[in-house]
Amino acid sequence: MQWKHNLKLSLSMIALLWLVVGCATTAQMLPQYEAKFRAGDFKGAKEVSKGVSNDILWSLQEATALRMQKEYKASIQVFDSVDSAFKKYDEQLLLGSATQNVGAVLINDTIMDYEGMTYDKVMTNTYKAMNFMLLGDHANARVEFNRALERQRMAQEYFGKEIAIEEAKLAKERAQNQQKNITVGQSKEADSIIAQNYKFLDAYEKYPNFNNPFVNYMAGLYFLKMKDYQKAVDLLKEAYGMTKNPLIEHDLAVCLSALSGKVDSKAYAHIIYESGYASKKRDWKIALPIPIRHNNHWQVYMPSLALPTLEPVLDEMPYISVVNGDFKSNTFKIASMDGVIASEFEKRFPAILTRAIMRTTTDLVLQKIAADQGNILAQVGVGLVGVLKNNADVRSWQSLPKNFSALKVPLSNGVLEIYDAHGRLLLRDSVDVSKNYIYVVRTYNTQGGVYYDKVAF
Repeated sequence: MQWKHNLKLSLSMIALLWLVVGCATTAQMLPQYEAKFRAGDFKGAKEVSKGVSNDILWSLQEATALRMQKEYKASIQVFDSVDSAFKKYDEQLLLGSATQNVGAVLINDTIMDYEGMTYDKVMTNTYKAMNFMLLGDHANARVEFNRALERQRMAQEYFGKEIAIEEAKLAKERAQNQQKNITVGQSKEADSIIAQNYKFLDAYEKYPNFNNPFVNYMAGLYFLKMKDYQKAVDLLKEAYGMTKNPLIEHDLAVCLSALSGKVDSKAYAHIIYESGYASKKRDWKIALPIPIRHNNHWQVYMPSLALPTLEPVLDEMPYISVVNGDFKSNTFKIASMDGVIASEFEKRFPAILTRAIMRTTTDLVLQKIAADQGNILAQVGVGLVGVLKNNADVRSWQSLPKNFSALKVPLSNGVLEIYDAHGRLLLRDSVDVSKNYIYVVRTYNTQGGVYYDKVAF
């Protein structure tokens, strides 16, 4: 009966409105979190992120804020909860029984649970490892570095499973559309518009197969300091192969010398510097010409599609200067987190585009069917639902840094000083010239805001 159909439509609209309100709340919270993080109010940033329970994205934000407060045990605990959720999704993928995001083809990606990008998963284990390292818990630090590296190695396989599941869902939706006599055609003009507007991805420093050179370098450096030279050699070779970085090459040479019995007895501090903020995902609306056939009649529509795009954030403090005795030098970039993000974005974009086209064209045809049948309520309802759904998924772990840099400092006196790119003293710290160190440093604004910690070996 018609009234039952209208009631069902109304209830669907109410449910969708409720979900959209939730998404809008999340969108409002992101700027609040960012403002507090940039101001160095990490306690406030943590409280903002705790406002959303059982959410992977906000747990990542919370764990980062805790890390910046040096609350490493609490940070690890939150990262653990995220890691457990990631493991659950990964197990489903490997079994080929993943049910996550079923229905997202025609609903909206933003309404589905945030399941994390590959780089989210890898950096979760990496930051857990660094937290354990700074706590002096080397047994667990080793475990987490190994897990981060394993996640990188398995990423391509997981992605292949994801694509297979995605293609199966799309094939099912196409079959349902064919039963409704709906066919979406190819448009060279649309392909050209997309290619032109996403050329900006070429400017990013991208890496193959979901790899992040920083993870390999950080793990390699850690095993170097722990005198596990063979493991360090393997990891530093991988990092150098991706970057051709002279600092990594030097550390690799030190490891190879140690394996041949020539151990460098001098003391060094390795400085790991995290700078800036990673590129943000933004919602971008674009009108594309899309040919659609319904009941053997072709018509070219110009719907507005909502697609994600990447917006880089200026790295205002791209390096720091380190002074110890007569030594003074700037940090060298090891890896671009932006490049890691852009590499994965580029791999995932074709599926995102296909889903957006499928959603939009189906809504258009449903509106046309409702209009042909004279069902004004259904026509308005489908139109409203289409407007509400027309938003790209721009959720991302926005407290990640833009770049990772490093420096090897030969220690000759007991005071180590670090200056920002403008020559302002950020910190002065005491060191024991008989020990080796890893310093972890991050600037979070241009007013001298700095986090740092160190571990001696």
